[in-house]
Amino acid sequence: MVSLTLPKVAMHIVASAGCASTLLMFQPAAHVDAVIPPEKPARVSHFLQKKIADAGLPVRLRIPAIGVDAAVEGVGLTPEGAMDLPLHPDTVGWYSLGVKPGKNGSAVFAGHLDWYNGKTAVFRNLSTLREGDILSIETDKGRFLLFAVREIRSYNPDDLAPDVFSSSGSSHLNLITCGGAWDSVRKIYSKRIVVFTDAVHSTP
Repeated sequence: MVSLTLPKVAMHIVASAGCASTLLMFQPAAHVDAVIPPEKPARVSHFLQKKIADAGLPVRLRIPAIGVDAAVEGVGLTPEGAMDLPLHPDTVGWYSLGVKPGKNGSAVFAGHLDWYNGKTAVFRNLSTLREGDILSIETDKGRFLLFAVREIRSYNPDDLAPDVFSSSGSSHLNLITCGGAWDSVRKIYSKRIVVFTDAVHSTP
């Protein structure tokens, strides 16, 4: 990741409590910059990239196409080396040890699919997004950063997924939740859904 020293990892998507997904980072002893695979270029100019570089910390995520208007909480790593999860079903967790939205690289957010006692959660309809759908991040500096959906991928829990946290010369924002069928024996969902988005522009 840009501006972040992390373990050199093989990143697998794994399940966690509360029916959201995290990315487990193996081999935590060696610390080097993460490998950056090639990505499709984002639809944002170099001028706009500089303009939004110091937009502030994310405080709210809005996705009009699926009715999401959620507070953002910063999360770090679990003791097992996985990205932690938001504490509530109606909030989203931003990986605060990684990239800030608007900066070069991939900012990563996770949200629950559902909750206890049959309650639905913030990312219940995440998989229904389509290419071109717009989402926005509001920051603590009163800025609004816009991102457009590029693609949606489905992973198995043990799949390698380094591209979720990977960086490039553009600004991206990736959203993670669970999907597929519920395994009542293992107490996990069979799939992990990742929505990849690219920065479009920002507003004052």
